[in-house]
Amino acid sequence: MIEDSVESFILQYKPYAVTAEIVAGTEGNPLVECILGAKALHFLERTGPYVSSAGKKNIILNCSVAEVHPLDSAQKKFEVTGLSKLSVQGLIIENHGDNVVIDAGATFVLSQLEPAKLNVGDWIAFESLPPVHGFVLSEPVEKPRYVEEDSI
Repeated sequence: MIEDSVESFILQYKPYAVTAEIVAGTEGNPLVECILGAKALHFLERTGPYVSSAGKKNIILNCSVAEVHPLDSAQKKFEVTGLSKLSVQGLIIENHGDNVVIDAGATFVLSQLEPAKLNVGDWIAFESLPPVHGFVLSEPVEKPRYVEEDSI
C-alpha cells in the first residue's frame, strides 16, 4: 500500500468504502474475515484491532499489485483466489497516480508497485498480492449521558 498515513488514506478514499459483514474472528489472528456480496474474503486490518467487531461495517479495501493487464471487454467481477488474495476485473473510476480506484462490482483501491500508465475509463484485470489491506471506518458512537444524582 502506498500512503502517507492511515488517516490520510482514509480521508482520501472514504467515499469508495464498501459495506461488508465482518465475521467474528479469533483473538490474535491478524486477518479479518468479511462477507462482501456472496464472497468471503480476508484482509489485514490497518485501523486497529478493535474497530473490526462483528457486524456490518464500511471498509476501504486496498490491493497491492505487481502487474495490471488491459481487458478487451467490459467485465466487472472479483474472485477470492486464496487467503487474502483476489483476482479482479473492472473499470478504473479514479486515478491518483500510484493508486487507482476500480469498480469491479465492489470498489477497490489498487496500489501499483510498478506504476503503469492507467486512465479513468480503462478496463483492467489484476491478481492482488496478499494480504489485501482493509481500513475499517469507525462509526460515530453516541456519547453516554451522565445523570447527576441528587446528593443526600
